Amino acid sequence: MASWVLVIIRATILLSPPTSAPVEEWSKVFAGGQYTAGIKNDGTLWMWGRNGDGQLGLGDLTDRLSPVQVGSASNWSEVALGEQHTLALRANGSLWAWGATDRLGLWFPTPTQLSTESNWVEVAAGGRARLLSEAMEHFGRGATTYWGS
Repeated sequence: MASWVLVIIRATILLSPPTSAPVEEWSKVFAGGQYTAGIKNDGTLWMWGRNGDGQLGLGDLTDRLSPVQVGSASNWSEVALGEQHTLALRANGSLWAWGATDRLGLWFPTPTQLSTESNWVEVAAGGRARLLSEAMEHFGRGATTYWGS
């Protein structure tokens, strides 16, 4: 039985046959407006789609139609896709970002650790806004950090 991968690029929907990984190899998949990320069962991170702002974290601005591994780390746990940037967490609680962060005037072509803290538990990205929830024991509630618009 053949599986199909849905790739959305610049509002054009393309259906392509599976490339290198059967569906069973993916533990999580994250869909963005124009690009996609997936974490395989081995903890590696793979991305594909539009890459005009480096949001795939591959060190270039080339769009990809099929999954490409991002770096060599094998402990990714969560990913959030913004309009021009990607935020991600590793299993050790470290926070990473890449792509264009225009509100801060930064551009990271590959995954870059944003903080030396290792207690990040949740990450979300939407448009140009960034929302990060940091696990802190303060009256039993976590603190939230937000930047962007």
